[in-house]
Amino acid sequence: MIVRLILFLLIFFIGWTIYRQVSQYLSKQKTRNAKNSQSKPGEKMTPCAHCGTYVPESESIKDTQGNRFCSQGHLKQFQKG
Repeated sequence: MIVRLILFLLIFFIGWTIYRQVSQYLSKQKTRNAKNSQSKPGEKMTPCAHCGTYVPESESIKDTQGNRFCSQGHLKQFQKG
């Protein structure tokens, strides 16, 4: 009876340790992915000349007159009139 209890506690402790290690690893991965997916810190946000949606300046599309757009489609629509 005592051997079963010790065995159960040992298995529980090993399982708990593995669970904690995996959860810590996954939380670190989420933090890294969140940091990598963000735009550059302090980057200027500019509004799209067509719809007004703010996009990072590095991702915006600029026409010859200096207007910035969130997509090629909005650039074409803006140029049509």
